[in-house]
Amino acid sequence: TALGGARDRINRMLVVVNPGERERITALAKAAGLSLSAYLRSCALGYEPRSVFDLQAARDMLKVNGDLGRIGGLLKMRLSEQASDSAHQAAVRQLLDEIEAVALELRSVIARL
Repeated sequence: TALGGARDRINRMLVVVNPGERERITALAKAAGLSLSAYLRSCALGYEPRSVFDLQAARDMLKVNGDLGRIGGLLKMRLSEQASDSAHQAAVRQLLDEIEAVALELRSVIARL
């Protein structure tokens, strides 16, 4: 390929940075889950490495979204059971509305990651 594979990488390049820059670049590479070489190569070739944290945060939010769905399902099941007092049903419906609002907001946040 034009970019070559790991076995084709035999040339070294020297990049001169100050200690603060080295620390920041190293931290960014770690956050992206890349080696320092892979991170610098990706940036230099125009790619924008995504943070591993972003991906893990998205997975965590999807799990929470699933949990909200399960809770909502249990509340709906409770509503479909034998009629209970109307105050109780109103409280359950309000909880369902709140869960739905949080789930929508959560999906919106995930979409922006």
